[in-house]
This record gives sequence, C-alpha cells and structure tokens, in this order.
Amino acid sequence: KNKKEAKQNAAKQALIGLKLQDPNESSTSGQPNGQLNDSVSSISDKMTKMNMSSKETNFIGIINHYCQKTNRHHDFMLVRKTGLSHCPIFFYKVVIDGKEYPEGEGKTAKEAKQNAAHLAYETLQEQSDWNSQVSFRSAASEDGTPSSFSRPQSTWFTSEFDSIERLGRGGFGRVYKARRKLEERFFAVKIVRFKEKARREVGALAEFQHPNIVRYYTAWTEPSEYKSDSSSESDSTSQSSSDSSAQYLYIQMELCDKKTLKVWIDEKNTQRRDHKRREEGLVIMKQIVNGVVYIHSKRLLHRDLKPANIMFGREGEVKIGDFGLVTTEDNESDENLIERTKRTGTKSYMAPEQKSHSTYDRKVDIFALGLIYFEVLCNISTHQERAKIWDDIRGQKLPTGFSLKFPQEHKLITSMLCAMPEDRPEASKVKTELELISLCFSNLLISRTP
Repeated sequence: KNKKEAKQNAAKQALIGLKLQDPNESSTSGQPNGQLNDSVSSISDKMTKMNMSSKETNFIGIINHYCQKTNRHHDFMLVRKTGLSHCPIFFYKVVIDGKEYPEGEGKTAKEAKQNAAHLAYETLQEQSDWNSQVSFRSAASEDGTPSSFSRPQSTWFTSEFDSIERLGRGGFGRVYKARRKLEERFFAVKIVRFKEKARREVGALAEFQHPNIVRYYTAWTEPSEYKSDSSSESDSTSQSSSDSSAQYLYIQMELCDKKTLKVWIDEKNTQRRDHKRREEGLVIMKQIVNGVVYIHSKRLLHRDLKPANIMFGREGEVKIGDFGLVTTEDNESDENLIERTKRTGTKSYMAPEQKSHSTYDRKVDIFALGLIYFEVLCNISTHQERAKIWDDIRGQKLPTGFSLKFPQEHKLITSMLCAMPEDRPEASKVKTELELISLCFSNLLISRTP
C-alpha cells in the first residue's frame, strides 16, 4: 500500500531467491515470516547507514579534486529529465577526458550529480593512479561543508602557490594573481568570507563551461584570510588574518587581463574620434550576450551585470565574472516569479522591478545589458555628464542624435530598457538582433570600400 511495504516485500522475495543463510535456519525459505522480516529489517538498517554515508560524502568534490590533481578535463552532463514539473527526476553522468561513466539518478540536479560522481568514484578506485593522486582526511566536515572545500592545513594557499600579487580588493573580498607550483601556471584566486552568497557563486561557476564566462577550477576553505604585508605593495610576503568565528573561501579561477570593460569604456571616452568604437563595441556585446544566453539557459540570473564585472581573457575574449549575486530562475512558468531580495545588485544598473519589487526574473539582466550597450557606443566625457543623463537613459530617453548615428542600436537598446520586464526581449532575441546589426555593418563597410 506504500513504498516502504513494497520495498519490504521485494527485499523478502530477494532474500528467498538468494537463499540467504541464517545462523539458526538452513535457509530463509524455512524461516517463519516474523524472523524473515527481522532479517530484512536488519539488512535494511545496514543499507540505510551505507546510504547515509554516501550522502554525507561529497563525491562531486572528490571527482573535482582527482581531475585537478591528474590534470584531466571533466564535466557533469545532463542526460535527460523525466517526470512531472513539480517532481522531476534528473539523470546525470560524469565524463572524464571523453570517457563516460554510469548515470546517476536524483530528485534534484545536485542529487543526481552526487550519485553519478559516486558511480564514477567506484570505477576510478580500480585505476592504478587513484591512491597515489587522491587523498582526503575526511568525507565531510561536521557542519556539512563539502569536502571539496575543506583542506587539512590553514596555509594551503601559500604552500601550493607562489608569486602572489594582489589584483584588487573591495566589499567582495580580495583577488590575487598567483602561480600554482604544480602546473607552473598563473591563476586568479578570489578570497571572500564563507557565506551563502559565496557558496552560491562557487555553485554557479562549477556549472559553467562557456568561453565567455570566467572559468572555475576549484575552491576550498581556510580558517584565515591571506593578506599581503601592508608595507609592501608587491604582496610578496604573506601573513594570515585569523578570526575564530570566520571561514574564508578561496576560489581558483582563470586569470584574466586586469583591464575590464569599464576601463575599456573610460579609455574610449578620452578619445574624441574613434571610428572603430562601434565595430569593436559590437564584437564585445555579441560575446557578452552569448554568455548571458548561456546563463539563462541554466535557469540562472546574474543580477549584477555591469562593465566592472566584465573582463577580457588573455587572448582578448570577453569573460563575464563576479557571480556573487547569481540566483535561480523559477522552475515553474514565467508567470510565477520567485520572491527575491529587494535592491540586490548595483543601483545604477538595476532594473526598475529590482529596486521596488521582490519578484523579478531573468529580464533584469536584459535591462542591465541595454545600459551597458549604450555605454559601449556613446562617448560620455565626464562623470558629471553621466550622472546628468543617466536617469533619462534608464527611462529610454537617449541623447539627441543617437538614433541618427546608431539607428538599429537605438531600437534594440530602447527595447531592452522597457520599464515592464515582459516587454523586453529575451537574451536569445538580443543575440539575433546583434547578428543582424553585425551583418548590416559588414555590408556597409563593403559598400564603402573602393
């Protein structure tokens, strides 16, 4: 009549079929029904304990750690999703260097990934390099922090990295450029207080595999925050700032250029005439929007898109970063918006509903993109000028002459800045419009060529 009873009966039949031996009986087939139930319950209890142990062990973290140590590329791939919308079943599998491992099933994506990682872990243990490459002190900490975050030493950062140089600091924490000794490669390491916001950022980054999003490698926690010697700007000397009540999250990411899109815009604004600004700006915007399309496809919102959070890779490619405010899209229809924290993000780039309402969706990112595209194109010489016109821009009142100089862009930007979120285009639509603008721009350049 219920799942428990059905499982009990199925287990009973399995025991009979297997002829499981009992100390007091020749076989289970001869056991009285009560004794058989006791045997089933005993075995069931053991299996439950094993199951609990499996859930407590962070197999996702173990697989991540193993692949990093052995320099392997891995991914958690969604195979399929079944069931009803209110109770879906997810199926994920681990792929390591092209090799696929058994599918894991779960009621959530996280549970399915954990089960897939467990299956991969059991297979990997048979490999000759497993024990030599992977070692863990504990499967999970007492507070439930995943073992992928836990490190046995508080000085792991300084023991594994050298040539540490601070790149920036702010309310978000500190970011350092550091060379990992094992690979002899430079990475960016972001250090923040370990809070829910930080956990959310790591969770989002671990999901992403896209050329226009900052690449995530791994993360761990330490009881102290690395700080450079205050008397040296080179950050060559390390010391720790310890707080018994605090934990610090270290996020290892790909190293981007120090120059952000904000710096690029500021540099362009100092030049009176720049015939390549429109063309270069279009290339940049196409890459930003590609990244946003990918983020939205994962049913996530960035919530803090702005020029300062958009970086450039070592080859000049655009990279969206800073996912500290990322959150999930509603799993139901777009009409049922999730209750969210008001005034989350950077005020000048917030969508109207983000400022005044607690319910909003992915369209807040589209509003921010409209403002960014305007800044990429328009020369605003001073901060005073920007402050003077910014409220008008947010209200779709673009400067006189902008529509004449950038007719297609003007139409797209004003649609992205609609006050009502439902009137703004989806990121995929913005991507299509940018492709059309790019095509028209290319044809215009060809027609002008002698």
